[in-house]
Amino acid sequence: MPPGVLNITVTSLEDANTGCPGTINMPNNLGITLYSNPAVSITPVPTQCLNDPAVTLSGSPSGGIWSGTGVIGNTFDPLLAGVGSWQVTYNYTDANGCMGSNSTSIVVSDCGCANPAIADAGMDLIICNGDDADLTGSVSSTAIWSTSGSGIFANPNSAITTYTPSASDYIAGTVTLTLTATDPDGVGPCSSASDQIVLTFTTVVVNIDPVADICLTDAPITLSATPPGGIWTGTGVTGNIFDPSVAGVGTAQLIYEYTDANDCSDAETLAILVLDCGCADMAFADAGPDDIVCAGDAAILSGTVNHAGTWSTSGSGTFSNINDVNATYTPSQADINFGSVILTLTDADPDGIGPCVSAGDQVVITFDFLVINISPVSQLCDGDPSVILSATPIGGLWSGPGVNGNSFDPSTAGPGTHTINYTFINSNNCTASEDIQIVVTDCNCPNPAMANAGSDLKVCGNQLILLNGTVNTTPLWSTNGTGFFDDPNMALTIYNASPADILAGSVTLTLTASDP
Repeated sequence: MPPGVLNITVTSLEDANTGCPGTINMPNNLGITLYSNPAVSITPVPTQCLNDPAVTLSGSPSGGIWSGTGVIGNTFDPLLAGVGSWQVTYNYTDANGCMGSNSTSIVVSDCGCANPAIADAGMDLIICNGDDADLTGSVSSTAIWSTSGSGIFANPNSAITTYTPSASDYIAGTVTLTLTATDPDGVGPCSSASDQIVLTFTTVVVNIDPVADICLTDAPITLSATPPGGIWTGTGVTGNIFDPSVAGVGTAQLIYEYTDANDCSDAETLAILVLDCGCADMAFADAGPDDIVCAGDAAILSGTVNHAGTWSTSGSGTFSNINDVNATYTPSQADINFGSVILTLTDADPDGIGPCVSAGDQVVITFDFLVINISPVSQLCDGDPSVILSATPIGGLWSGPGVNGNSFDPSTAGPGTHTINYTFINSNNCTASEDIQIVVTDCNCPNPAMANAGSDLKVCGNQLILLNGTVNTTPLWSTNGTGFFDDPNMALTIYNASPADILAGSVTLTLTASDP
């Protein structure tokens, strides 16, 4: 509403509950004045050197309040703020209680440094609740990410990385991430530099108005959900209209999905039971709840029918018995690649020619295909410090020689080629595992020993195991089992598994290259 005087005239009063008239004990003409929020401006501040004196900030109208990193009263202290780009804000409240606000960025440089540290954390981001933030920062030295919240970075020492917010981050609504470029010369005159971005989390929550059971011959109904403007899908749906005669007898599963301007979305399902109201012994089918299964696993079904049920699929998998409501469905590879499959349970028409009809219900089986990606690790010296291991999805378990938590210590592992395993179990109890090879060399040795035992093998229990290792000195094979080698001093040899090895299910064979 624009500024000005709003005139309100009260002509009568009436009790909303009883309808009885009331008495007006005030002038029946009331004027309300609407004021504009003040327009606030800030005088720009040029780039400051780290050792410059504090600069006086200027905003209009005067008399407001300044806030931000390095701000004391109406001054900005570059030394207090530190090297980086800093946002300061000016808030002003006028005599009418109306408030205006404006912000500006002040850059602080390390002017005494020939190659000052530079950090750019990128643009502020708006992400959906539950999503990770893809960070695209840049630095001129070593990068260090930190957070005002409690989420985790995929790699805090990479300017380009991913931030996974915590539950408390989402609850707070925002989190500030700081990218620091380390001091390039250590003792001076240079210093570190920092820049910040703000992550704002947005949530879309869909609510659907329930629909009572409906007869097959009833007129179409209008579906309602909030926020409005989403998309309805499902059998019998056209736009936001549901037609029971098109859906047919049974439980119609409808989906309403809404996507906001930030591309955040939410979806809810609505089950509408369509009844054959003219049938005394109507067909009924309930295919059970939608399910998520690990890729490669079978889906155990739990349907219900009134008469004789039959399963069918939108994919190309197989049922253990299409006439068993509690059958097992084994998905095909094409089903898994597609990501989901719709299974339909149909209850046969109990009287054939009428007035009854068959009824159907559907269940959606979604396949959780878990993929692990491990960041490679460059060749290390045995005296190098520990390195951080990185993989996605984060939160899995690392194991192998020299591993402690998510770090690898080359001095503990020792020279050689080490197989490091990463295993992740997600919320659906699906498991995936991948290996990475890390080579550690004795960098103080001009010709360090090298051993490569080859790839892991899967063999039948009674099969001879052909080993194809390589070394650059004298080889020596050993086992944690009780089998034997044809020649343990040959890199190319055969291992004969013992009955105890076969019973254990696995055995670890180690190839050692002797000290040169």
